[in-house]
Amino acid sequence: MARALKISPSTVAKYLI
Repeated sequence: MARALKISPSTVAKYLI
């Protein structure tokens, strides 16, 4: 997940939402 945050924070936001 940490990697996705660096690559595209938008993707992580989708997981949270």
